Amino acid sequence: MEAAFPQAQTRFLEPQKRLVQSPKAPSATDSSSEDSHTEADARPTPQQAQALTNTRKEREAIRKKIYHQRLKNERESLRQSVVDLSKQLEELKHSDNSGLLAARDSIWRKNALQQRHELHRAQAEQSQLLTAAKSQAAYIKTMCKQLPELKDESSPDPQIKVMLRGRNYPPFDAAMYRGHVQRVIESYARVDEVFQGFSTMEERVFNSVKRRESDGDVEYLQHLNKFTQPFSFEKTHKTLWEICQLKHRQHDRNEYKGLSDPKNSIVLRFRLIPELTTGELASVLQRYVMRRYEEENRVVLVWKNHSEGEGVLSGMHSDETGWIYLQPGLEEDSTEIGVCIRQVPMQFSVSTSGDIAQEFRRVLQNYVHEDMLAITRALDRMLLEETLKDINV
Repeated sequence: MEAAFPQAQTRFLEPQKRLVQSPKAPSATDSSSEDSHTEADARPTPQQAQALTNTRKEREAIRKKIYHQRLKNERESLRQSVVDLSKQLEELKHSDNSGLLAARDSIWRKNALQQRHELHRAQAEQSQLLTAAKSQAAYIKTMCKQLPELKDESSPDPQIKVMLRGRNYPPFDAAMYRGHVQRVIESYARVDEVFQGFSTMEERVFNSVKRRESDGDVEYLQHLNKFTQPFSFEKTHKTLWEICQLKHRQHDRNEYKGLSDPKNSIVLRFRLIPELTTGELASVLQRYVMRRYEEENRVVLVWKNHSEGEGVLSGMHSDETGWIYLQPGLEEDSTEIGVCIRQVPMQFSVSTSGDIAQEFRRVLQNYVHEDMLAITRALDRMLLEETLKDINV
């Protein structure tokens, strides 16, 4: 294609060459003598003009042909590039899919192995915990058997029956019990004062005697106790409310429901039959009033218990005030419990000896310990039942 251009150029120059070599062509020396020639004689002939036109057309055709050939070559090159790139893309896709599947398989395998390891570890821990729970349950059972047994007052011995037949109840004095209820309400107002410092007090039992500064005589006997139960707050305070109804006190027991708010009040009258240090049996009439106060994240129990000595203990009286608070413990599903009991002994008979007064105080202290033992044993029974739940022991 490129060889066509020189041939066209030769055809264009050939007439010019012949014109120069023609004998009729004017020479440079003749130009001055031929003044008669016109300007038209210098124009190209029709043959020359046609030759020039043909030459331009040929050159344009050659240029277009070269241009179209270049476009065709570029299109072919692009088509080949598309084919090559498409092939490379397919190869890359296939390679990526294989790598991705391999990576996924590796991740799944790793997760499966890890989960199997965690399962085996959890099963081993569960087995260890089950063994420990069974061991603790057996230990708790053994400890419960070693606790002192409470006296069964539902079936008193014959001697106590004889004594009870000789004791008559005074008539129920509603006004007196209303006075006890009012004093319980007043005592509830002092609950924060009573338990001041309990937040930093260690868990223990502490008994003390408060004496009057004026004469050194006993002002009141105090029992403090703080402990934690591994049970939820809701379950513990509801159970303790049931325990505080003193179901273990059955001698001449009477319950009264008609005073106020029976859902949150307990009004009882019963007798204690203690054995004195001399071996003689005595009796103490108790009037017991308790109220429950449910606060936000705390439940408070307040009671009054008036004790009146009978028989050998006649003339001896005691006024007991008690407070119990329950609140969620620091650990999950635990309950903190604080107890404060104050007994104020009173002697209404000048003929009563000091030994009898001392005996009366000892009797009341023993019964406080007995009541607290009943409470802690009932809560320990809860612990045992929770531990044995779902365990075949």
